[in-house]
Amino acid sequence: MDSRETIKYGAVEFNVEDIYKDALGFASYTDRAGNETVDTLIYIADKVEWRIDGQEVDMVDFGSKTVGGVYTAIVKLKNVSEKEIHIKELFLSGREPMYTLTKGTTGLPVTLGPGEEHEIEVTYQPTSGGTAFDVITLYTDCLQFTLNVVGGSGIARIEVSDIDFGRILVGTKTKVNQGGTTVTLSITNNGTEDLRITGYHFDPPQDPDNGPFFYEVQAGAEPTPENPWIIAKNGGTKTGIRQIMFLPSAKIPYETRLYFESNAASTDLDPNRKEYAIIKGEGIQPGPQITSYDWGERRVKTVNKATVRLTNSGNTSLTISRIANDLDNWNTNAAGALVSPDGSYKVLNAASYEGKVVYPEDGDEDPKYIDIDVEYEPQSEYEPYGSSPTMVRFYVNFEKNSGVKDNTVYSVLEGKGILPKISVSGYKFPLTEKD
Repeated sequence: MDSRETIKYGAVEFNVEDIYKDALGFASYTDRAGNETVDTLIYIADKVEWRIDGQEVDMVDFGSKTVGGVYTAIVKLKNVSEKEIHIKELFLSGREPMYTLTKGTTGLPVTLGPGEEHEIEVTYQPTSGGTAFDVITLYTDCLQFTLNVVGGSGIARIEVSDIDFGRILVGTKTKVNQGGTTVTLSITNNGTEDLRITGYHFDPPQDPDNGPFFYEVQAGAEPTPENPWIIAKNGGTKTGIRQIMFLPSAKIPYETRLYFESNAASTDLDPNRKEYAIIKGEGIQPGPQITSYDWGERRVKTVNKATVRLTNSGNTSLTISRIANDLDNWNTNAAGALVSPDGSYKVLNAASYEGKVVYPEDGDEDPKYIDIDVEYEPQSEYEPYGSSPTMVRFYVNFEKNSGVKDNTVYSVLEGKGILPKISVSGYKFPLTEKD
């Protein structure tokens, strides 16, 4: 008797070694009579490809981005299986809050036929520097699929240099500061990401014709979001972009700011952020005045002394270079006096005023005026009776670039030389009788 029992019903379990791959197998059964039955076993796996821009990827790589920005990646899930698949769950692990799925997670489950796609959007908002990792997980009816997400982040830092023109003469349009150096605007990026300048503006705005501040294009087109100026990370500097000019129109200080729009980190991330240039300068206008003197009539060969006063109503100091009158051939005598050609008028000790400074009347420094000693000693009667001139000038010259027209002012001295006049008249004696 055959010890084997007859199997009337039962189950056979088959395992697929790699559930992510299709499998084909055969099962053979033989009964007591020697009859063989063969079953064909077919396994079709769920298959998904992650695609970006039509190319299969194994990672969403944002690369290096700037802290504070918002960046997105569109990923498509393609069913590359020969059967329908059912997307039941789709989520991020949540370990990195800088990543979110902003599209593709609503309306699940979703059925995809062979070759069909489902679109998701991954958003990256870096809030701090460093590298951030996360994982997207997808569940079908049978399988789990994952896609790594990675992004690096840093910050662009902006630092714009300031410009101080110093004190510039009213009405002078210049790119040179008070010290004689051409002013330079520079932008530096000490961050770990490239700095992108997308625009700039004055605040307060400047008049395109009257300023007082202007800029002239030196190189490159105007920056836009589509075509920004790029300043390299880790210490990159850009100069020679725009030449700043200054045209003061009054005796006052001026100041504006030139702001640059960019992707630079906010002050929360970069407390030293400085996205503007402070541009300033002061208009100056020297205002020298010198008095004149009129002696009126004075007797020939008498010495008459007086003083004339030099003052400065401007807002910048003036330095005397010399007192002279070369045009009219004045000369210096042995006593150091500047003498008119006929000898009637003198500026005493003329050389002693050289290098003296007269400060603005409304300033804090002294002296605010200089008294100049003058003298009138008519050598003859005034014209037309004699040769002594009734009016002359002498000039106070200032150092170059004083801002005073021709670097000089003049004082007028006046006087008339006279001589006493003796007139003789006749006398008629009365008639008297002789005793």
